[in-house]
Amino acid sequence: MLKSIRKLVLLIYGRRATIAKYLASGSTAASVQLSLLYILTHYGGLHYLVSSSISFVIAVCVGFVLQKFWTFDDSSMGRIPRQAAMYVGLGVTTLGINAGMMFVFVHVFHLWYLFSQVLACGLVACGNFMVYNFFIFKSDI
Repeated sequence: MLKSIRKLVLLIYGRRATIAKYLASGSTAASVQLSLLYILTHYGGLHYLVSSSISFVIAVCVGFVLQKFWTFDDSSMGRIPRQAAMYVGLGVTTLGINAGMMFVFVHVFHLWYLFSQVLACGLVACGNFMVYNFFIFKSDI
């Protein structure tokens, strides 16, 4: 009985730690994205959709490194090409979804572009966690 309780506590703690790391990593990548979005749009004079796309690509790179090595504690080097391809594939898919949501939020609902980006990031975060956890960074053990 004690052994079962211990396993349960470790499972819950481990899952919470992974989720906390995911949120921290995602927040870091989102901060990079939002900062670049603002800088490229406000100071660089780029259209917000172009700025959003550029900042999203850079944030995907930051996110991959953080998610692989820290969040999901995957130090395997041999799987990087496959994982990166899957991660980028998801990133490209998410980029399209993100740009579509940005357009709708800004042009249909007339929301501020930075607030729109926060909403778009939040909406895709849950789905991305599931894909990362169960497919991209899943342990082959």
